[in-house]
Parts: sequence; structure tokens; C-alpha cells
Amino acid sequence: MRCGGNPCECRGSRGLGEGLARVRQARLALVDGVRREWGSVSVRVLRRWWERSRGLLGTWRHGAGAVPVLLLGCSSVHTFGMRYAIDVSMADEAGRVLASWRALPPGRVVWARGARHVLERPSSAGPWPGPGDQIVLRDVAASPDM
Repeated sequence: MRCGGNPCECRGSRGLGEGLARVRQARLALVDGVRREWGSVSVRVLRRWWERSRGLLGTWRHGAGAVPVLLLGCSSVHTFGMRYAIDVSMADEAGRVLASWRALPPGRVVWARGARHVLERPSSAGPWPGPGDQIVLRDVAASPDM
């Protein structure tokens, strides 16, 4: 299948997390409801429970650690202890966005029924995937996780 002229697996049979089992970084394509690619984002991939529970916690909004993250196998997030608001999108196994929040302030908990993965970043005015969009694996970093 092709999206925006690029090969991808949107609406395909493989899950979003399947291609990310052993990588630390990836580039994701953002696809709308009619399979047109409208953006992309580079993310740090977090799989282990301690990585997911920390997420962006302990980072400064404009610091080196405040980069977009993809939390695999996660259906809820909290912002307790955060120093800034974040943007959050929750997706099912296939990468379809089920719920999305912009500028989620510190001290909140959000979840979505059916969510398997969470995409989050420091809050920004830039485009962000909403319900009905799809998050698709575009490529992965060259070095696998050790």
C-alpha cells in the first residue's frame, strides 16, 4: 500500500509496535483518514515499563530530553510531576488514533479504551494526530537496542 507516494503499511495487517521490537528511535508518518500522509515525526521508542512510566517526566520543555516519544504497549499516561504541558495521542495496535489531547497540563491522567500505543511530545502549536488519523512506521534507526 502507498501513502502520499511513499510505501507504507497503513491499514495493513501488521501492528505499529511489531516493527519496533528492538529499536530505540524511529520515524513515523502521520496519515489522515483517506490515507494521505500529512506529516512525520521522529520519536524515541520506549518499551520497558520503567521507560514508559517515566516518558517525558524529568525533562525540561526545551531541553535535550524533551523529544517526542512513542510508548509501546501503553493505554494511559499521567502528567504528575511534569514541568510543562504535553500533547498526547493514543492509538490502537494498527496505529489508528483513538483519542488525542493538546496541551494536557501537569497533574492529569488520561486513557483510551482499545489503546495500545501512546505518542507524546512537549505541547506545541504544530500539527498533531487526532482521532481518525493513523500513525505509521516509516523507518527505524540503524542501531538496534542492546
